[in-house]
Amino acid sequence: MNNRRLNFIDRFGRHLLRKDIEKRCGKKCAYCGLSKGMLEMHHITCKHLGGNDDIENMCFLHVGCHDIVHESVKSEIEFEKKMKPN
Repeated sequence: MNNRRLNFIDRFGRHLLRKDIEKRCGKKCAYCGLSKGMLEMHHITCKHLGGNDDIENMCFLHVGCHDIVHESVKSEIEFEKKMKPN
């Protein structure tokens, strides 16, 4: 399969994933709650901390909020606890 085809599949898959996250979480930032601005996909439990690509582990964050969450492992864990309370 050539790179052009793979890029299309990747973009199409990301589009479907965004739609699934939107259905589950709404079209708002999970960190600040606002819906205006550009939203990025985020793993609630980061992959380097054992997270996966399941839809239940995905949400939207604004670019700036995404940077805040990833400032340190501690902030990543705090955000995970906020999103997945036990």
